[in-house]
Formats: sequence, structure tokens, C-alpha cells
Amino acid sequence: MGPLSRQQLQTTEPPRGQARYQVIAADLARRIAAGEWLVGGFLPSEPDLAAAYGVSRETLRSALRQVEAQGLVGRRKGQGTRVIRPTPVTEFSSRLASIDDLVSYGQTAVRSVLRVEEVNLDAQTARLTGLPAGAVFIRVTTTRQSEIDAMRVESWSRVYVSTEDWVLIKDEIQGSERLVADLICAKTDRTIDRVVQRVRATTVPADAAAALDRPIGALALEFTRQYMDRNDGLFVVVVSLHPGDTFVYETILEPR
Repeated sequence: MGPLSRQQLQTTEPPRGQARYQVIAADLARRIAAGEWLVGGFLPSEPDLAAAYGVSRETLRSALRQVEAQGLVGRRKGQGTRVIRPTPVTEFSSRLASIDDLVSYGQTAVRSVLRVEEVNLDAQTARLTGLPAGAVFIRVTTTRQSEIDAMRVESWSRVYVSTEDWVLIKDEIQGSERLVADLICAKTDRTIDRVVQRVRATTVPADAAAALDRPIGALALEFTRQYMDRNDGLFVVVVSLHPGDTFVYETILEPR
């Protein structure tokens, strides 16, 4: 599909209290539902859409992330944005195939910091995280809410960082959409070289039940992500719980 003219798109000013990217996301969702772009087909390129809506690439990407969070499209670096269904899904769906996808996910869910505490890691936590038993770490308890529905909590997490790294990011974490590991990299010479992820079935513990709005013992999926730098140094661990009745985790396998 060639470049779109601005006359083809809705370019009204956003309603009071609504961001421009949210208006664009709603318009894209409307047009997908109307069949303007069919399932299996691709949306126009990001430069074409940004020009047509008269916004920056970053604003356009925020809109696409919201449409992706609704389950309407899938985005792959270098391949474009493909339509995967005409109407939004009711459950949260995660499709993570790369570190870029993980960073993108961090920008599609709103983080809230519930508690920050200094902890001495016991043996059980050390086994779970891969961090040394007896070491002192900062544990940050957070939730992530849906970008579409701010009242819906998608996950409850505990993030483990060193006291030194916490000093660097503590003033930024609450208002930032970036991953904690990404924030640390921005303040140091580290880069995220690889992420080791484990997924297991578990149940909702007492300290997460209220935040997730689920009863104690309800089914959940637990994701443990260990962030490694280029020297194989483990510098952030995130242990996240997702309600089992609303979360779908999808892995895409492709030939090399």
C-alpha cells in the first residue's frame, strides 16, 4: 500500500484528558474492525502512518503499541505490523521473541511502585533468583496496569537490584515506562546481553492477592527473568506473577 494522504484519516484534536496516540490507536482499531486492513495483511509503514496522522514516529509507535496490546496486530522488527485479529482480545497476551520485544512490552504496561525495601536474601529467594544467599539487595514490589484499562492489573512483580544500582535509578523508576534493567544501563556502561527466562505454574500468595484482585491460592504464571550484561554478570532479577485466567503467553518459532 502506498503513502496515505492526511485527508484519508481522522486527524481531529484529542479530547480533553486523552493523549494524541490514544486517539490514533482508537482510529487504527476502528479501521481494522471495519476491514480496511484484513487479517494477515500489513498496515502501512510507520513513516507513512506518522506522516498521514501528522505526528512523530514516537507518537505513532505509542499508538501501535496500544493496538498491539489489544491483540489486534503483531509487530516484528524489520517485517512491519501485521493484522492478526479484527477485534480486541479480553485477556492479556504476551508475544516475546527477543530483547527488543521485552523492552517494547515494558512500554505497553504502566508501572506502579508499591514498596521498596532492603532485604537479606534467604536460601529460597536465592534459589529462585540465582542471586547469592545472604547478600543484601533492594527489592522493589511493583504492579503493571493495562495501558488500555488503568484499573486492570496485569502483573505483580518483585524486582531485585543492588543497592548501588538502586541509588542511580530510584528517582526515575516511578514515572518511567522503561524496564528497570534498561534504566540501569542508561546510567552505567552496561548493556543487556541476554535474558534468561523461566516460566512455571504457581498460585497467588497472600501478599499479591489484593493487588491482583485474585483469591489466595488462585492459579498464576510466574516468570523469572535474569538480566545479564556482556560479562555474564547478573545485575537485575524480576519475578512476576500473572493471573492464570487472564494471561496468554505465546512463543513464535521460525526457521533460521
